[in-house]
Amino acid sequence: MRSDSDLFTYGYRFKPWRGPSIAAGEAILAYLDEVIEEDDLGKHIRYQHRVTSASWSSEDRRWSVEVTRDDTGERLRFTTSFLWMCQGYYNHTKPYRPDWPGLDRFGGILVHPQNWPDDLDLTGKRVIVIGSGATAATLIPAIAKQAGHVTMLQRSPTYFYAAATTHALAEQLAPLDLPDEWMHEIMRRQHTSEQQQLARASFEAPDELHALLMESIRPLLPEGFDIEKHLTPRYRPLAAAHRDRPRR
Repeated sequence: MRSDSDLFTYGYRFKPWRGPSIAAGEAILAYLDEVIEEDDLGKHIRYQHRVTSASWSSEDRRWSVEVTRDDTGERLRFTTSFLWMCQGYYNHTKPYRPDWPGLDRFGGILVHPQNWPDDLDLTGKRVIVIGSGATAATLIPAIAKQAGHVTMLQRSPTYFYAAATTHALAEQLAPLDLPDEWMHEIMRRQHTSEQQQLARASFEAPDELHALLMESIRPLLPEGFDIEKHLTPRYRPLAAAHRDRPRR
């Protein structure tokens, strides 16, 4: 597990991020643990408490939240006048899985990344990963180290840019030993500027941006690899609305 966006943007302003722009899950978890410890937030957090329902009472003008403790099985009820829900838009208990015809006859192992089993051993196995988004981009290089063969099944290839985990500007500034707050703000603005330039180019010069992205991956592939056939997206960069339109 790792980030797929720079952490100078995602880091807290009051707690400057000090690591590389792209980091693994362990580093992100350590960062969050530091925030909890330094700001004494632990006493306000209830771990292993799974919310099973939330209901609003117009008469009492309060929320009632039903909770089950995963460690003890105890059921609790909390009431509050303000409820802030930050669970995202996924169903974490039952992630979406298409009902493909013939799935009942499939004799292999079917795994959803949302419910990845800890004891899954892919050593020497033939694996198909359905999809080509951020999850697949993180998953495939990791399982390819142990699996016998990995196939990515996709409707269209995705645009990728193989950037280093450390930013060139951060490496240039490192010898100056700047305060963490300065470094964080400089790098946050740098990444924001780069994203704005990328978005602008996708509208003003999509063909040139397409060529730049495709040529950037050519040196990373074996000589003679058919990029046009296997890695050319059927849509313009950053333009999901053009996904099903052929390129000019």
